[in-house]
Amino acid sequence: MIDKTVEAPTILVPYIPAPADCGCQDVFFYLRPETNGIQVESRIMRVIQQDDRYRDSIELAYLANLPGSFILENRIVRRHYHIKIHFARKGVDAFTEYMKKAFRDFTGINSDSVEILGAFDACDALGLSGEELFHTWVPVEDMLTVCGQSIKKVQGTWVVNYDIPAILQSNNMDTDIAVMIFRTPLGYSDIHQMVESIGRELHHSDLLKKEVPLARAFHYSKGPFEQILDAEGYLYRENGESWGIESSRFCSYLTEIKGFSFEEVAGALNHSIFGFHHSTPGGDGYREEDIFLYTRGDSYPEAAEKLSRTAAQYCVFGGDEEENIVKYL
Repeated sequence: MIDKTVEAPTILVPYIPAPADCGCQDVFFYLRPETNGIQVESRIMRVIQQDDRYRDSIELAYLANLPGSFILENRIVRRHYHIKIHFARKGVDAFTEYMKKAFRDFTGINSDSVEILGAFDACDALGLSGEELFHTWVPVEDMLTVCGQSIKKVQGTWVVNYDIPAILQSNNMDTDIAVMIFRTPLGYSDIHQMVESIGRELHHSDLLKKEVPLARAFHYSKGPFEQILDAEGYLYRENGESWGIESSRFCSYLTEIKGFSFEEVAGALNHSIFGFHHSTPGGDGYREEDIFLYTRGDSYPEAAEKLSRTAAQYCVFGGDEEENIVKYL
């Protein structure tokens, strides 16, 4: 096998960290490998420049191209999805008791009396490729999300994180990823509206077929913790070194303003399923949620407040570790 040279990222707009108290947030956008990068980039910028709400309040704080060889060498996609990959490998064996109960409540079936496979085993068992598994349509009653893990029923088998094989297969030596950071004081209600406008522009220009979900064109940070996760994987200096999560705006906010330790923030990324106290009509309740999903669309203060209410953390071991434990804080 011939070794290919690992290319360094091309940094077109270098990143400059903002103060923790600047009152803005850094939202990552990165284009999927299937996307026509340059044309989609230009359409995104057109939407921003043609709308006064966005043009006057959004700054392009970072623009880079990450070559496929660099992405593979640094295992960027695998690290980004490491928790979902873990569940895609283990299937029901990775479920907490809370997740098993949530599955039973949704389906009316005990998890130990029905086949629940991780996506990799499901591809073999069902004779489907990753893309075929991903694109298999099922009715809404055969789909659920539990603690951030997506499950759907395919040919009588419940499949955990059915999208992961296709995501991993779509990233290879020849697929570059364009990454942007938009720095803005806008909240997520405005950001979501901007994304909808971008979607309409891409559909109108035939850069994205109307039947294809916008998520297949690009990813954007949908909440504060996703901003940190995106900074971990996609924020680099011109020499190819990572800025690290401490450069993330929300990480700085948590550590410098809210008093969380760096270890607590990093731990939330690596083991993102938590148990939370929450109010119920009958008093204090308990629920388990993935921190990324639970804080989606939140402001920085809202997301920080939720992190302060954690009661337990589900520890996901990497590699070939067989055991998963719940650590009570």
